[in-house]
Amino acid sequence: MLQDRFGRSISYLRVSVTDRCDLRCSYCMPKGFSGFEEPAHWLTFDEMTRLIGLFAQVGVGRVRLTGGEPLLRKDLPLLAARIAALPGIRDLSLSTNATQLEKHAVALKAAGVSRINVSLDSLEKACLEDIVGKAAFERIMAGIMAGKAVGFDPIKINMVAMRGVNDHEIENMAAFCLQNGFILRLIEAMPMGDTGRNAQYMPLDEVRDSLVARLGLEPEALGLGGGGPRVTGKPATVVAGLALLHRFHSTSVPPVIEFGWRSMARSICAWGRRKSSLLGRCLEEELPIQKFWLRLPRQLN
Repeated sequence: MLQDRFGRSISYLRVSVTDRCDLRCSYCMPKGFSGFEEPAHWLTFDEMTRLIGLFAQVGVGRVRLTGGEPLLRKDLPLLAARIAALPGIRDLSLSTNATQLEKHAVALKAAGVSRINVSLDSLEKACLEDIVGKAAFERIMAGIMAGKAVGFDPIKINMVAMRGVNDHEIENMAAFCLQNGFILRLIEAMPMGDTGRNAQYMPLDEVRDSLVARLGLEPEALGLGGGGPRVTGKPATVVAGLALLHRFHSTSVPPVIEFGWRSMARSICAWGRRKSSLLGRCLEEELPIQKFWLRLPRQLN
């Protein structure tokens, strides 16, 4: 079993299959940004499958496909099917902006993707399109409903709360999630970098207290770690907190709210250069994954 330097077990792996995105969200991407990685430097499906298989051999059982927007990577359902078939992989999920989901939902579900997280910051067409910088409202909503139709469960809706932008919609978004059986994840934009500092920061404590009172939510302890399927027989997760998490559940309706924090920091991505990255060296030099894991923190520091 993989462990970090604090002795915590590692069972959850996020794999960024591309850094490309078809939206230009105001809190995420600087205006005029064009510094995307060259596709020639991305790891191939064979390389990603092998790498994930190495992680699975040492106890990683949950994998999330991310981007950028992962559905911009051609033939992503084929990669999903290969990952889902790996011994030891018990949960495969996807983070998406849903612009491409309508045409891929059936294939992704058949490939083994069980649950999705979708970015949706507004239910108002003008507001959403102002945030994402594109005319995409209809495609996003159609994608979400296509995901519901094929049976992804749970579907989590990620809403970045921004004062003066979409804070007036939070209760409507909660109602939308209640109506459709989704889990709402309210996310606090961290004021890091130019995009983060310009994101109309809004602390979530005041929102949490209001929603807890209005929806009759009650706190319940929740352990740290990457998201997994809902526990049978217990309320679905509604998270509040950062280092110390609590879950909230309703006494009368399914729980729908999670509170979290979105960091603007870049993560280690599977599209990194094969020749120069440590991931590439692990693949090319047949390094055992334990050695890769022990060397990784020193490379990042």
